[in-house]
Amino acid sequence: MLNFIDYLCILLLIYIAIKDITSFIISNKILCVLLVLALIRQVLSVNSINDMKFLLLCSVILLVIFSVLYYGIKNFMGGGDVKLIFVLSIWLGYPQIIIALYIAFIFGGVFAVMYLLIKQRMYTVKIAFAPFLVVGAVVSFFVGSRLYDLWLILI
Repeated sequence: MLNFIDYLCILLLIYIAIKDITSFIISNKILCVLLVLALIRQVLSVNSINDMKFLLLCSVILLVIFSVLYYGIKNFMGGGDVKLIFVLSIWLGYPQIIIALYIAFIFGGVFAVMYLLIKQRMYTVKIAFAPFLVVGAVVSFFVGSRLYDLWLILI
């Protein structure tokens, strides 16, 4: 059951990434479906009510942080990206969401710098961020715990 839900989530994430690349829009309806699937996954897999509380607390903290960035820094990221981060944090949980965000910002930053150097236009280009969030989330889903262990060894 969990595998089916996870793979359905991954398919929806791929759809979100493609849609964001083509239209710079992340559908609230798709995000709601993804949120429901993520909540079902977590309800079926958490060990205790305290684990669920911790998961929701971490998700709300990330929502607040990225909402402040969204409203505080013009053109930092779109509102759909903020909502997607919230949903991903529920689907992945902690610490996988941290790994996913790290991967997304690294790949997104490298892509943005290369794109701006090639196009020679600073600050006039919109770059879809959802594809990088999706890549980070999928990588973190499959190997996030191993990356987290490696990260702890390195720091």
